[in-house]
Amino acid sequence: MSENLALDLEQPNDLGNERENERNIEEQQNESDNEEEKDVDEKSSSSKHSWVWNHFTYDNTVKKARCNHCKTLISNNKGSTSGMSSHVRSKHRLLIDENDNSNKNKKQITLQESFQNSAEIMLYNEDNFRKLLIRYVVMGDHSFLSIESKDFHNLIHLLRKDASIPSADIIKKEIINTFNNGIKEIRKVLQILGITTDNASNNNTFLEEVSNELAEKNIEFDNVNQHVRCLAHIINLAAQEALKSLKATVNTSEDELLNQHENIQNNNNQVGVVGSILCKLRTLICKIRASPQQREKFSAQCKVADIPDKMVILDVRTRWNSTFDMLVRARELKEPLNTLSNSDINLRSFTLNEKEWECLAEIELMLKGFSKATKQICAETYPTIAYVIPYYNILLSRLEDFRDSPGRCKEGKEAASNAIRKLLEYYDKTDTSIYTISLVLDPRLKIQYMKDQKWDKRWIESARKKVLEIYKGKYVPIEINNINNEYDSSDEDLITHIFK
Repeated sequence: MSENLALDLEQPNDLGNERENERNIEEQQNESDNEEEKDVDEKSSSSKHSWVWNHFTYDNTVKKARCNHCKTLISNNKGSTSGMSSHVRSKHRLLIDENDNSNKNKKQITLQESFQNSAEIMLYNEDNFRKLLIRYVVMGDHSFLSIESKDFHNLIHLLRKDASIPSADIIKKEIINTFNNGIKEIRKVLQILGITTDNASNNNTFLEEVSNELAEKNIEFDNVNQHVRCLAHIINLAAQEALKSLKATVNTSEDELLNQHENIQNNNNQVGVVGSILCKLRTLICKIRASPQQREKFSAQCKVADIPDKMVILDVRTRWNSTFDMLVRARELKEPLNTLSNSDINLRSFTLNEKEWECLAEIELMLKGFSKATKQICAETYPTIAYVIPYYNILLSRLEDFRDSPGRCKEGKEAASNAIRKLLEYYDKTDTSIYTISLVLDPRLKIQYMKDQKWDKRWIESARKKVLEIYKGKYVPIEINNINNEYDSSDEDLITHIFK
């Protein structure tokens, strides 16, 4: 009995042990599974150190990364994020915040990614955003209120949800501050060399006020020595003075010229010989240009004469040297002009004879120097201020030669004299430092130009002293103590090259 009872008691114990063993095995299996899942999560999280995961969410159902902005699914096989980063930059062109703490300690993008996307990456921070916003408003000439519009806010927040868009008033103040700061920086290095104006008398008063204003801001400006008068405008004034003396000033309109026909024929003494010839030519040109039929006839005459089919030019008061251009074109088209005017009864009274053509050739010769000088002095690709004095000398010399040449008509000589008088009026105003320095420092001219032109020795010495004084007063190097210079030279030696 006891043995049987003992056996009965042992059997339940064996069953309990078996069950406990099974339970232990199950727990161990669960722990193993949990560890495997933990390893998978750790591997997955380790692959999400890249900044691109700020814009993607991993979808476990499809095992792909889903874009947070457009919901596009992107494969990231073996943890690669190159496809995701390319998608973010190319499709959304998102800005990366360099101050975003969430980007710290994240996986660095590959060198290939860096090269592929370097043109599109911009580092975002509030200062850069403000600067670009100011540039957007200024360069696009946008209204300050445009940045407060709902659509503009939606656009910016689509690109950057946490972007802080300033108000119109703030942007206005920052633009003003940016401008004022720029002015301050410019003033640190600003030195006005000269101010160019036309020759209206009120410009003298204007420059006096400018000089006073600049003096209050500690900016040096001499309204006399640094006033540059527009030479092209002076040349035009001299040419107009010559035409005025010929009583051949340009009419204000073509209608006025067309109504002048009877006055030209009846008042030659009042208009003047040369003036009447110029008026006759102008009227002929105006009648040809005003009629499509006459233009067609004139074109046909050019072909008959085997001359390039060009249209005659009518001078205009507001267009510099247009009278010279009119005379040159008329001379080129002399044959078709005479043929057409002789063959048309309405134009016959405006036909020019040979003596009148010779008179026009003289006026063209006188005006030629004005035209050439104007074109050269108006160049924009190189400085021309050094040539102001030489141009004056050349024009004055040519006009004097024209005036003193034998055989010139009396009216032509008088016109040349009046032009010379007008040029000398402004030539006397070039005795200022800016013109002298420009001439002396130009390597093509220098002091040698004055010697070649046989200037008075006193003028040459005065120019030399003027350059030396300004150089020593403003540009001579300041000696620095405790520095031993290997090469020592005087100021005179330093600028001797100028005075060749």
